[in-house]
Amino acid sequence: MRIGIDIDDTLVSTTKVLKKLWKKYSSDKFPNNIEDLNDSNIARFWSIYRSDITYNNSFKFNAIKVVNKLKQQGNVICIITRRSRDRNINLEDNLKKWFNNNNLLFDEIYTDASNKGKLCKDKNIDLLVDDLYENIISCINEDVKVILFNKNKDYKGLKTTSWNKVYKMIMEDLC
Repeated sequence: MRIGIDIDDTLVSTTKVLKKLWKKYSSDKFPNNIEDLNDSNIARFWSIYRSDITYNNSFKFNAIKVVNKLKQQGNVICIITRRSRDRNINLEDNLKKWFNNNNLLFDEIYTDASNKGKLCKDKNIDLLVDDLYENIISCINEDVKVILFNKNKDYKGLKTTSWNKVYKMIMEDLC
C-alpha cells in the first residue's frame, strides 16, 4: 500500500510549538487564524522561528514507531506537506535530514501540496493520514482512502489522534 502522511499536526505537534514560540514572541493572544496577524508581524515571526517550527519539532507519540513498522511491512511511505519550497530554502533536503536524524523511514517527499486529493490520485497513493478536514474531503473526492488525524465531531469516517490507532485502522479496516 502507498501511504501518504501529512507533517504538521499529524506527524509532529506544530500548533503546540507555534503557540509556545508565539508566547516568546508576543504578549498578544495567539490568533485563532494565522491570517489574523498583519503582514509585518507574520514576516517577523517567521523570520525568527521558521527553522524551529519547520525542523526542530517533536514527533507525536509513537508516530515514528508506527510509520517505521508500516514501512518495514512493505508499505511505501510518502510524506505529503503543504510546506512551500518558496518559503523554506532546501526544503526537501532539510526534511530528509530531519527525518533521518530522527530515524523516520520514508520513501518519497512531496512539498507544495495545495491539493492533496489530486496529488494522491496522481501519485497512486492509496491512503492519506492528515489532520485537515479539507484535505480529507479532497481525497475522498478522488477515491483515496483517508484517516482524519483529529477529533472533528462532524466527520463520520475513520478518525483518531493516536498513531497506535492509525496502525490498527490500517490493519483492520483498510487492508
